[in-house]
Amino acid sequence: MVKATESDPLDNPFWQFSLDVYARVGVAPKCLQLQEVYQIDVNLVLFGFWLGHEGWLIPDNAIAQEIAERVAQWRADVIIPLRRYRIDFQPLGKDMPVKQDPLRRQIKRLEIDAEQVEQAMLYELSRQKTLALADNRGAAMVENVIALQPALNRGKPLLEDLAVHAS
Repeated sequence: MVKATESDPLDNPFWQFSLDVYARVGVAPKCLQLQEVYQIDVNLVLFGFWLGHEGWLIPDNAIAQEIAERVAQWRADVIIPLRRYRIDFQPLGKDMPVKQDPLRRQIKRLEIDAEQVEQAMLYELSRQKTLALADNRGAAMVENVIALQPALNRGKPLLEDLAVHAS
């Protein structure tokens, strides 16, 4: 079980870890590849990495499945529709590049806010679940992610490469 140290549930150690890792060179494109090729929830990838980085291992598949299921509805109902709308969005002004449109920027901000809520949900679950101490943090990062996202077992080389950036 992870100890709480902060007062703002949205600005927790997992969120700070995610911001740091995602900003590292090469991480964002790999995360987007996981998201697009494998239809993976990148928040679960980052969560598995964070747990391993902190020295925790998800002890069994039942706990991993419960964690993934607890955030699946939020992702399906909120994050995916915002992302789809942002991607499909076309500005009204024909001369305005899509990335400069202020409405699209607001939609992207809402999507990021929704991702932060999912991460707060995951962080709270880390405080509620009984986790095992990891013998090897690097290996735990990969094992946690595969437990949370079994489809990534076939994308293990990409996952291992990404874990190096996250450690």
